[in-house]
Amino acid sequence: MKKFLSLLLVLALSISMVACGGDSTTDSSATPTPNNGGTTSTTLKVYMPDGAPALGLAVEMMNPTASDKYKLDMTVVDASTIATYVTGENPAADVCIMPINAAAKLLGDGSKYKLLGSVTNGNIYIITKNGVQITKDNVSELVGKTVGVVNLANVPGLTTQIVFKMLGLKVNVMGNDSTVMTDAVNLVAVNATDVTPAGTCDYYIVPEPAATTKVTKAGFTMVGSLQDLYSDEGMYPQAVLVVKADLLASNPDLADYLSSVITNNANNVANADVASLVNAIETNLTEGMTPSLNAGTLNADSIKGCNIKFVPVKDNHKYFTDFIDKLIDINANSTKAVEEGFFFD
Repeated sequence: MKKFLSLLLVLALSISMVACGGDSTTDSSATPTPNNGGTTSTTLKVYMPDGAPALGLAVEMMNPTASDKYKLDMTVVDASTIATYVTGENPAADVCIMPINAAAKLLGDGSKYKLLGSVTNGNIYIITKNGVQITKDNVSELVGKTVGVVNLANVPGLTTQIVFKMLGLKVNVMGNDSTVMTDAVNLVAVNATDVTPAGTCDYYIVPEPAATTKVTKAGFTMVGSLQDLYSDEGMYPQAVLVVKADLLASNPDLADYLSSVITNNANNVANADVASLVNAIETNLTEGMTPSLNAGTLNADSIKGCNIKFVPVKDNHKYFTDFIDKLIDINANSTKAVEEGFFFD
């Protein structure tokens, strides 16, 4: 396990670029390190939140990609703190995996970070004890029912409302004194620990890996997913990869290197040894944290359900902007529209 993060952060190193009669400096924290062969590799600080996004680089943690030029110093952090690694005068993260709404809201002007693509593409599932399978054709079955949503105020809840609005359903977000509406889908904020057979909701909407855990250990049945209701491809951008703009500008091959690493991870994570994945994440975990990904929550089904796939932003701007626009439509404060300069093509 890594030492406390404050001991890991190094002083920002100014990188001089000499060009045709002038030079410029960057504020990147990437650290050049001499190799045995006399060349220099650059160590990139990479941060990602605990949970499904950590699987986006777990294989790389186990078996680092051979490269004479780049090394990844990866840290899994508390999800609630991820924004702190990409904000401030000199952000700690050279590379970061983070929720798309936060990335757009904090970095969407493209001045400090660029978006390379998505890492997770929808991993939120509908489970029930006694309900029916839910598809686009019969989603109206949820009208008049109570649906408990884990993280109702955040991406899972916002996505739930996006999907139901797209499908023409009225939504009632219930408070403590609300009553069930017979002509709406009634959404109830719940914690993952509230999703039990004794719970009072008719259905629950739960992200992975908790969704599979509830199915295998608590007797629930998985009857649908938000991603399948959202699109025929069963995908929407959920966690995305951003990289410091100055590093991309001064290292023309960096985007291809990172894209290759993420793609290789996505292609191999589902078949990786679970114990090795858990150990890799724990080794790169912030000191004092208890990981949500462990031997009790990870298995082949939950890993597959996390929907790890690298979707590059190149030629796919609409995939990202459509979802961001829908987030804004549900809650204007949840994110911001992004500028074209945010996309790294």
